[in-house]
Amino acid sequence: ILFPTDEPNTKSPFSVDVAECLEQGKTFCTKIRNYPKLGHLENILKREFPNVELFFGVDKDVPDNITQRMNVPFEDSLCKSHEKIIYPEAAESESSNWSYIVNNPNFKQGIRIEECENEGSQCNSMLSLPKDYYATCKQNFIFRSLVALTPDGKLINDHFKMPSCCKCVVKSVKN
Repeated sequence: ILFPTDEPNTKSPFSVDVAECLEQGKTFCTKIRNYPKLGHLENILKREFPNVELFFGVDKDVPDNITQRMNVPFEDSLCKSHEKIIYPEAAESESSNWSYIVNNPNFKQGIRIEECENEGSQCNSMLSLPKDYYATCKQNFIFRSLVALTPDGKLINDHFKMPSCCKCVVKSVKN
């Protein structure tokens, strides 16, 4: 029964509720409650994306080269960060909408990301700047192309905002 003051539930089963994300405050979600079962999409994927294998895969990290590090007298990052491979279940698109990302055992989309450990904190204290300047760590992003579901359950290839690196930015105190 709907009363005149009730709003009908028009939410699609493929609309992402960001509140269901177990990682708040990010542009992606690797664990989301009620992630849809995607087994039925395999035939659709093969039909709509003829070269489906080109759309799926897992990024690979480049391991540190120990011999390279041994030849460098001293090397340190200005901002602390960590790299990892994630398998997003949902993400924020270029148009700021959230979508479910296709990720299951047969169709994996593993993305390498790098996140600041303390975004907004002061860069490494070894950095010396002129008197009227300060430096802080800032998260940088890129848009990655991923296969996702529209709210009405159609498959699309869209661009999603992913953390790419942590950079040290310098600003003037006078601004």
